[in-house]
Amino acid sequence: MTEAVTLIEDESVAVKMPRQGYVAGHLILTPKSDAMIVEELEQALLMKMFTLANRLAGMLFEALECDGTNLLIQNGVAAGQVDDTVILHLIPRWEEDDLDFSWSKQEMPESELGKVHKQLEFAKEQDGQGKPAAVERDAGARGAEDADTVEAEDENDVVEGGDNYYVKQFKRGFR
Repeated sequence: MTEAVTLIEDESVAVKMPRQGYVAGHLILTPKSDAMIVEELEQALLMKMFTLANRLAGMLFEALECDGTNLLIQNGVAAGQVDDTVILHLIPRWEEDDLDFSWSKQEMPESELGKVHKQLEFAKEQDGQGKPAAVERDAGARGAEDADTVEAEDENDVVEGGDNYYVKQFKRGFR
């Protein structure tokens, strides 16, 4: 875990100041659950973290007179995640701070947009909890490196194969 000084905490969330932050005032919010990726967080906890980050951003604007803030979650190794827990970074920004969090936009051809749209069709089947209705999120599956299926709520609804979103998310956890 990133070395940091704890500023405040309760039973579910800690707010810390990393010893090696991007800028002065950089804060990190971490859940006290064992969630390694955002998809494993309970919706109420995720909402609590963002609500708290919003309040803290207001405090940063007043106390540090920053010009803006960035909220950043590096969700998975490919996104730069180095700790084995979800971390919500709250980074104060100033006009001339030399931080560069910019990406180059790419024009997406209609065929690519259509393809991605079809791949995301599962979202229409969501049950209101932020997950496809047929998939039960089994935290124990996360550690199974060779898992090819995720057990579903209905015994007839088993999602198979390494191409399934949740299987990939469970497998990408830190080993």
